[in-house]
Amino acid sequence: MALSLTTDGGTLIIPGAYPSYKVQTSANGTAASGIMVLIGEADQGPDYSLEEDLELNAFAPSQDSEVISKYRSGPLVDAFYAAANPANDPNIIGGPSRVIMVKTNPSVKASKVLDRYDATDYATLADLSYGKKGNLINYQVTAKQSEVIPTTGSFAYIPAVGTLAYALRVNGGAALSGGTLGASTSPTAFVSAINGLAGVGASGGADRAAHPASGTIAIAVSGNDIVITTSASLAVTPTVGDTLVIPDASVAEGTSNANVGAYLVTAATATTISALKLSDAANPSAVIGTITAPTAVVPTALSGTPANDLKVYSPVTIALDAADPLDGVGKSLEIAELTSGTDLLTRCLFELEVDTSGDQVPVSWLSTAADPQLLTSASEYIATIAINRQSDQVSESLSAGGDVALKVSYTGTTASLVVDDSTLVITVAGGSGSSLSLDLSDYVTINDLATYINSQVGYDAEVGSGILGLMSPLALDDVTMGVCSSHGALNGRLKVDAFKFFKKIDEESSLVQLEDATGEVVQASSGLPAPMASVQYLANGAKGATTAAIVSAALTAVEKLGANFVVTCFSRDATDDIADGLTDSGSTYVIDDVNLAVRTHVNAVSTLKRRRNRQAIVSKRGTFAEAKTAAANLAAFRVGMVFQDVRALGPDGTVTQKQPYVLAAIAAGMQAAGVYRSIMGKVANVSGALQAEGDFDDRDDADVEDALLSGLLVLRREAGGPWSWVSDQTTYGSDSNFLYNSLANVYIADTISLTTAVRAEKAFKGQSISDVPAALVKSFMEALGTEFLRLKYTAASDDAPKGVKDIKVSISGNAAKISANWRINGSIAFITIDSLMSQVEQTA
Repeated sequence: MALSLTTDGGTLIIPGAYPSYKVQTSANGTAASGIMVLIGEADQGPDYSLEEDLELNAFAPSQDSEVISKYRSGPLVDAFYAAANPANDPNIIGGPSRVIMVKTNPSVKASKVLDRYDATDYATLADLSYGKKGNLINYQVTAKQSEVIPTTGSFAYIPAVGTLAYALRVNGGAALSGGTLGASTSPTAFVSAINGLAGVGASGGADRAAHPASGTIAIAVSGNDIVITTSASLAVTPTVGDTLVIPDASVAEGTSNANVGAYLVTAATATTISALKLSDAANPSAVIGTITAPTAVVPTALSGTPANDLKVYSPVTIALDAADPLDGVGKSLEIAELTSGTDLLTRCLFELEVDTSGDQVPVSWLSTAADPQLLTSASEYIATIAINRQSDQVSESLSAGGDVALKVSYTGTTASLVVDDSTLVITVAGGSGSSLSLDLSDYVTINDLATYINSQVGYDAEVGSGILGLMSPLALDDVTMGVCSSHGALNGRLKVDAFKFFKKIDEESSLVQLEDATGEVVQASSGLPAPMASVQYLANGAKGATTAAIVSAALTAVEKLGANFVVTCFSRDATDDIADGLTDSGSTYVIDDVNLAVRTHVNAVSTLKRRRNRQAIVSKRGTFAEAKTAAANLAAFRVGMVFQDVRALGPDGTVTQKQPYVLAAIAAGMQAAGVYRSIMGKVANVSGALQAEGDFDDRDDADVEDALLSGLLVLRREAGGPWSWVSDQTTYGSDSNFLYNSLANVYIADTISLTTAVRAEKAFKGQSISDVPAALVKSFMEALGTEFLRLKYTAASDDAPKGVKDIKVSISGNAAKISANWRINGSIAFITIDSLMSQVEQTA
């Protein structure tokens, strides 16, 4: 057997040198840094429970416009705006890295139901956001384009020599027939027969009684054209396109009844009628398909009954009965020629004018086996919805609908098509084909669907246009409709109105969306909303209440998030905010309970097992004594408390007095931006601060001292200058611990400990002890100490010039124990200056 070597890369057979390499990945990563969580109310937007991923509901300080767009206004927005630009100090630049927004009040959307033409529900038009301000949105649906129903327009009906068989189909339904028309049926009788059919109507065909009461009649002939001249004026002057009939036994019947028949009037005056002969109807010797050339008649006296000598009928019009548009369906009318009579409609229906050569012009819309034709709506209904929110002058006008995306028909007795969300089913009777049941998801485009249907026996199909053919079949409106044709005239016309209307609003509206009754964002099943007589407003939007239970649940949701600071945007009890119209009347939060819940939260997640260390800055608006008591009740090194109102710039560009929660957001924002730099002595971005009850004075050293001893954060105006923080005090009050009494030091300690954990876990978890001996772990810690020193989390000390000492590592079994003495880079809080004063001594 040949020599071989088995390696990780495979078995080597050919002797030689085979290089490979590995990349040593360095352990890196830091704990979450500069991340704030704001918890509170807003005037619009979804509450926290509706966020798909609350951690992703985060905004950079520069995204104030996005925050305002989503939440509009309210404490949450005020706090974000303050935290985004918290400092006016060269030592603290910028703000938090990102802010996670947690809205507590579950606002209710303003909405209104749009109606269909039959007054049933089409869909719910809802505020795109949430809250009471949605009630200020008004809207109106109008017709950008109205439907014009299928119609023949005016045409000339010429009585036939033989019997006529025909079928009318309305919107692809079963064939309508009034029976076979007898030979020589007059236009009047023809109109009457059509009017007897359901869903369709005819007009015209009226006997004009145009003949004179007496006098003579003469006829001049040129081929099949005649000119009738009467000695007396006609009772009614015919119009071009009228049907002229010379009855059998008329005084003008001509030689061998040659003039008996039906004519198309081509011109007329008060005493003359020019006409083209098109039929030998009523001629006793008529032959179907043959037109006997007329003969001249010298002036001859009219009979005692002139109506028997000459008849003139008005043109005819056939149209669908006037009705509202059909949801998802384009209307159609097929007037089909059948061959079961002795004569054909082809010889009876003509345009009102002859062509330039003087020949008759048959109508183009008659459907025959050789040339299937269909009458469709001259225009389809297109809806426009105008939406307006006057409060900020946002207006939209969106139009959609009217597109027929798929045309389909089955040649047979009946054919019914049903489309739902996923299938298309056609049930047929008669004809040469069979029923179909199709899964719409099997076809990528409507064009694919049309091609398949068109390949089936008895079916015809095509797309409405090349662009529409590229759409998914799932976009078709849900409909039940007829698609049967006598000759394959594509009677079924399916629209994508609901899809187009939904997409138009979904993609282009910044104010509203379409929902179903449960609030889910969906399109309607089919069609378009009906026009409205007047403007209406959305209704039933509500701000929503924040209860104690909601605050507790929100804090539970926040437990999963990586964050450094939590700020609750509440400063007093709900009863006080209700009285001032700042919260919903159903709110029940109590500020002391909120603050205690926040303390419980930060303590619970900052444990060894949870590893989500963070601090909270809360607030209390009330008397100075109440604020001191509230801070004493918290007494936690992970909780800071403010109690002063501030005057600060708001999102609307005005400076107003705001509750202490805004100052809490400023404190957290400054510390998040400052990292190792304490906010102590740093200038806040405010134009003033005051204690609302007026029993605390920041200029009084005794009051300030009392506040600090009670664990309160104090903003104080420097002499003739800006407002800065006296210290970065927490509510911890047990002793003068250098770390527990400083927001910055707690932040640094959390960052060091969590970053060490992140790095160590990435570097050592799952590694073999032989690969990471204790000495290597110690080297790792020393390198980490160097990085912390560079980042200024630690500082050189006389006994620890690298900011860390006493690094110890022990490995026992599957546990590695690491300890280190970090020298926190704290801030200078007190400066004492000793001066020796001596008297002046001079000699000369």
